[in-house]
Amino acid sequence: MYFIIASFRSRTQAAKFENLLKRNRIDCALINTPREISVGCGVSVKFSESKFNAVKRLMQSADLTSFSGFFRVLNFDYGRYNLERI
Repeated sequence: MYFIIASFRSRTQAAKFENLLKRNRIDCALINTPREISVGCGVSVKFSESKFNAVKRLMQSADLTSFSGFFRVLNFDYGRYNLERI
């Protein structure tokens, strides 16, 4: 199970980014931020790793000051996520 999440310090900006991705036909969802990240508002945007380059381009063009980073979710073991900052 590999996917990427974009973490934010603002719920409003996380929702704004989700809407931006959906307008650009990128399948995504708002999810609770894994506690292992321990940054932000508690909401992140989840999307497929195959869409990372397109998402990164959209992030660069968006004015989202509360963005705190991209994280690759490697797997979910025993109730904990294994994450890697990208």
